Amino acid sequence: MPFFLEHYLRALAARRRWLPIILLLPLFYLAVAAARQDLFVIEQDFTVDGAPVPALHQALQAPADWLLDETALAALERKLHAVLPPHERPAELWRLIETTLSLSLTEHGQPRLRYTGYNPALGGVLIDFFSQRLTAQGALERDGPPRRSAQRALWRDYRLMPALTLSALSLGAFLLVVTLRELLDPSFKSERQMARYLGLPMLGTLPDTDQLASRSTFVRDSD
Repeated sequence: MPFFLEHYLRALAARRRWLPIILLLPLFYLAVAAARQDLFVIEQDFTVDGAPVPALHQALQAPADWLLDETALAALERKLHAVLPPHERPAELWRLIETTLSLSLTEHGQPRLRYTGYNPALGGVLIDFFSQRLTAQGALERDGPPRRSAQRALWRDYRLMPALTLSALSLGAFLLVVTLRELLDPSFKSERQMARYLGLPMLGTLPDTDQLASRSTFVRDSD
């Protein structure tokens, strides 16, 4: 077993020039991901018609509590089940709202509802649902349709795991190719194999000239 392991490691070292190929697949994925617009921003502004109602004032003072209201979450859950396919429904709705939605005032004093996330269809549903909640409070009207924009970036944290997975798959494919080449190679791997195949005693062997040449070059360089 140690002999075969040593021989396999020697085969890997002989093909180390192939190692950069392992990075091709993850680098291709990262390049495509960097060129693609994957972060979406949806904003809905509102105009205040008259004096703000207490419910709106409370929502602006504590937007997180207003967005995560249990009654609203239950109604939103039913709406998402009605309009979105199962694979697009969030597993933890409250965490999604907490990390993607915000309610604030613009520099002109207008309420603004903002979604920042990776699913524009889901973001549109969230903006529409909470916009209806705001306008239902009274004294508010939507200031036109929602504004949509998309952004790209060289790196995002969620790309780490796919890149590592692709690197592992590439490394596994490299090791598999080397293993198959070694298994399909009909040449003798040791003097013992040759003697066993021929049925004759081994009287002597010639050294590996490549190894001798590399060693002599190393010695001359060190001197």
